[in-house]
Amino acid sequence: MKPKSVLPIHGVEVLSDGRFIRPIPAASTLTSEHAGWDGFAVESYCNVPGCDIAEHEHPTHLLNLLVGNPVLAEWTTEGRCRSAINEPGAIYLLPRGTRDKVAWMQQSSRVLLAIDPKFLAQSVEETAHLEDVALTPDWELKDRHIAALMMALHADLEDRQPAGPLYGEMLAATLAAYFGQALLDSWCCRRGRGRRSAQGASQTRARIYLGPFER
Repeated sequence: MKPKSVLPIHGVEVLSDGRFIRPIPAASTLTSEHAGWDGFAVESYCNVPGCDIAEHEHPTHLLNLLVGNPVLAEWTTEGRCRSAINEPGAIYLLPRGTRDKVAWMQQSSRVLLAIDPKFLAQSVEETAHLEDVALTPDWELKDRHIAALMMALHADLEDRQPAGPLYGEMLAATLAAYFGQALLDSWCCRRGRGRRSAQGASQTRARIYLGPFER
């Protein structure tokens, strides 16, 4: 079911020096700016040359899916620097409020999905009463179901939405529900708690950290 009371996100953006800018210093090859979707936005970037992306902050939750060839990446967040070879299908999970900078050493192609925090919270029964849930950044997430749903959203845009905006919204709601439930299950399993653990929270933001998880 589509979450209620979420606003349109017209594009994937980050905050840098108080300004909203593109998350990647290149022109997007596909965007959902005029798709008529609420609560999420999709953009793709093809054959982006290796580049350094200066420190920025994420105003929404972001999923960044690598497609194509492996890429050596270096990233810094929370004062810690790491590097890894990202294989195709690798996903960056960057929650709202994350500050980071990243460098890609080779050309890469990517599909990006920005999600309004309320859209994600309302997609799972246990957190539907919340405005947001606190996620943990994950720079090496692998999940073929999330990747497949992101590519299905990309394909819908490529085909100019033959079924109108409703199909894309259903895909995004399915992705958010799957993603949120997988994170919740992972959190509950690590703590040996049942799924009711988040239902008693009265705060607008759950004081639990969902993620990272493995599939």
